[in-house]
Amino acid sequence: MEIEITDFEGVIYQYLIWKGERWKKCEECGKWIKIHKNSNKIKYCLKCAKEIQFNQKKEWDRNKRKR
Repeated sequence: MEIEITDFEGVIYQYLIWKGERWKKCEECGKWIKIHKNSNKIKYCLKCAKEIQFNQKKEWDRNKRKR
């Protein structure tokens, strides 16, 4: 089996994926994150997840005050 490298930016991660490890890119910033056994639904790195959660809470508080 061959590996075809089309993007040298994530070549190490592509190799690790080929070897059987589970990696994916953060949907927000593009940083590579490792997917563990029970974390199939992870979309964001820790930094982006915290920022998104903070913004969602801020938006929720803003909507709560409007009522």
